[in-house]
Amino acid sequence: MSRGIAAQELRTPGTGGLSQGELIHPTGRYSVGMAANTGQQQFITANFDRLWASQFVVSESFRIDRVTIFVNAAIASSNTRFGIYESGADGLPGALVVDAGSVDTSTTGEKAQTVTETLYGPRIYWGAFVMDSASIGIYARSVSYSLGDTIVFNQSDEVVFKAHTFAALPDPFGAIADYIALPGQSIHVRAA
Repeated sequence: MSRGIAAQELRTPGTGGLSQGELIHPTGRYSVGMAANTGQQQFITANFDRLWASQFVVSESFRIDRVTIFVNAAIASSNTRFGIYESGADGLPGALVVDAGSVDTSTTGEKAQTVTETLYGPRIYWGAFVMDSASIGIYARSVSYSLGDTIVFNQSDEVVFKAHTFAALPDPFGAIADYIALPGQSIHVRAA
């Protein structure tokens, strides 16, 4: 059998691993984000008033009920707003799928927002965030993508950014300012 991200068994219909109607994304389980972490606990501190985004892959459609980040370096009176974008025809962030709203990042730990959305697969999406203060640290993933029977490891994602004053996320994302190779932020989604 194929081995999936974080050494979890990857089961797909027709391979003897999944029964007809069995969910690939079990209810209540986080399916994107920390599950893609290879064990290296990295975090990024990004400039404020910039909208940052990095890609994640959804292999099969599923409903989500939470979007979450994990703060490991808090700043007093700070906030972070985050959400998900579709990948546009040019491969860059396009239409806004969900603006999860803002969370207080003046303390460390998990910061979750309740949402109701369906992510369709196979498709590429972009997890995005903007901060209102410098030096907020968000846990980032070391990339480990599963492509069929092959697991591809990489230490950085291609992260894109643009100037954006802390406010509601724009729709669409709009023109990017630049690309940069960094560990991608971990924006997690939980299956409904």
